[in-house]
Amino acid sequence: MTKALILTGDNNIPAMPMTDAQVNHLRRLLAWMECEYMLGEDRQRGMINAVMKCRDLGIATG
Repeated sequence: MTKALILTGDNNIPAMPMTDAQVNHLRRLLAWMECEYMLGEDRQRGMINAVMKCRDLGIATG
């Protein structure tokens, strides 16, 4: 049994447990942000080329 992830709150928003769907969405969002903002141009280009090749070959990327 896994322990629920708790989104910590502040003075305006109380702490809230997150559903599995919300946790998965957050993981995808963080991965997108890493790709979009933290990788160098060459690594971004390589990642995009790899995804396009997977798409062309019919390999699931989502």
